Amino acid sequence: MGGGEIVKDVIRIASTAGLNKDVIDLLKEKISLLAEQNTTLEKSNAALQKKNTELEQQLANLQPSSGRLHADTERFLQLLFRHKEMSVTQAAAFLGMTHGMTDYHKGVLFDARMAVWTGVGIKTGFGSSEPQFCITQKGREYAVRHGLAA
Repeated sequence: MGGGEIVKDVIRIASTAGLNKDVIDLLKEKISLLAEQNTTLEKSNAALQKKNTELEQQLANLQPSSGRLHADTERFLQLLFRHKEMSVTQAAAFLGMTHGMTDYHKGVLFDARMAVWTGVGIKTGFGSSEPQFCITQKGREYAVRHGLAA
């Protein structure tokens, strides 16, 4: 039963119950206000449900499928598997990515404990060297399990 039908039923019941006109008018006004609130809440609920669906879709798109890393992160891990250690700049050159994207994928591997720092960058009078990092045993295990070690 919709809000409008409920309002009509309440007015019919009040009219036949022998209530005076002032009481009936007051009930009509209150029911009208409740009906407006109900309509507003239904619209708000529909909007929230739509937003929730959109956010669930976005979340599903961000999560790696079947427990796998993003394809570019896997390429980076594969590169680390084949080299002893490297810097972000070296990895960016090998992968053909910007420094920022390479640094992002490095961070994903660090967060997953698949890569670690092997040393710090050193500043000398001749310039500076970037910190180096390498793959961990957990990273090697992932690479072997997902066919990235070939």
